[in-house]
Amino acid sequence: GVNQVTAPLQKTVVAVVSARGRALLCQAEEVAQLAGPGRGVIVLKLDQNDTVVGFKLLSSKEEELALAKEDGGTLSVSLRKYQVVGRGGKGHPLLRRGRLTGMIPTELTVPVFQTEVAP
Repeated sequence: GVNQVTAPLQKTVVAVVSARGRALLCQAEEVAQLAGPGRGVIVLKLDQNDTVVGFKLLSSKEEELALAKEDGGTLSVSLRKYQVVGRGGKGHPLLRRGRLTGMIPTELTVPVFQTEVAP
């Protein structure tokens, strides 16, 4: 996903969700930037045959990561619902049954600017 971050990194949280319904929210500062070749950073420990289906940077309690369930329902992850923890854990359980199929894209709002017409 592509995310534009306007909040300072210190106030930004990374939300990561797996297909089997586990979510982990951690401070963005905990995710190191890799400058050279590297293996990456483990944010959420996955069980065998589980995969990441969505992630988002959250900078306020109003922002949320919207997800689609395999039964057609939806689920959201936000700072209001789930506690921020350290990276590298199993995360919070979101589902008892079923799977998540992916992110629901948020609608982008594009501002319209009025232009003056030269005489």
